[in-house]
Amino acid sequence: MKKQTLKRLRKEEGFFSAFVLVFLVTLGLMGIGASMLLQSESKNVINQMNSVRADYLMESAAFYSTAALSAGTLTSDTSFTIGSIDVEVDTFYDAGTMIMEVTVTIDEGRTRTILFEMKENPIWRRSIFVSGSIDANVTTKDSNNVVDDDLKVANRSPMPQVNNSTLTSMAASQGHEKGGPWTATDDYPSTSFYRSGNTPNVTHVYGDMYVNANIDIHGIFIVDGNVYLDRRAHVQAVLYLPNSGTKVEANSSSSNRFDPNVLGGIYGFGEVTVVSSKTLYVRHEPEWMRVFSQYVNGGDGTKIAHWSY
Repeated sequence: MKKQTLKRLRKEEGFFSAFVLVFLVTLGLMGIGASMLLQSESKNVINQMNSVRADYLMESAAFYSTAALSAGTLTSDTSFTIGSIDVEVDTFYDAGTMIMEVTVTIDEGRTRTILFEMKENPIWRRSIFVSGSIDANVTTKDSNNVVDDDLKVANRSPMPQVNNSTLTSMAASQGHEKGGPWTATDDYPSTSFYRSGNTPNVTHVYGDMYVNANIDIHGIFIVDGNVYLDRRAHVQAVLYLPNSGTKVEANSSSSNRFDPNVLGGIYGFGEVTVVSSKTLYVRHEPEWMRVFSQYVNGGDGTKIAHWSY
């Protein structure tokens, strides 16, 4: 009887040992699974945080680059670092639309890229912006003195409207009002585009303006009539013609001339012509055109239209 009981106990002990072993193995597997799940979730959380951080960084970099584009300080592709994050900004044109590509490199070399379609201010990035025609003998150059035909815009319709009241008030307060026709004097109204600080010199001419040979003028000129330039004149200014049917005309047959004849830009509701088949040179001055564009409706800089990943 005792032997049978002992055998039964041994069988039951073996059964419970196996059960306990299976139970312990199951618990161990569950623990490993839970640990792996926690690690996976932790990685997912970290990846999500990095993704969100990358998105914020890309948007921050885009807004930074947009401000730099509007200020004229970002004129080519660039790269910079925010903390430990590397940012690359590339700008290019696709079917006439500016595209800004921002790539952010985050932890472990992973990158995120976002494409921004930009809405450009069309004014300050040009040297001639007029509603009429531009003579074939007008040559536009960039600020590095390289010929660039893309700097001139002709037959533009509609033309962005200018805040005339602000500009004419500035001319009046500065004492720079001239009855037309008016012949400019050398270094009028000073030897600088600026009156003080970032405030430009502004002159209002109530009629035609003549700029003769060896005459320098500076600032923004609002000319109600036509502008007649000797090709040996040196206009370091933005010429603004607010009235339709007016023109900027270069009218000297002399082979001697300044290059450029106009350093700055021309904006007007008229045309640009050249007499005697000579060349009129207009060199873009981005800083001065940017100052002028501040007085143009919708001319407050490059903006983001929309973006995509």
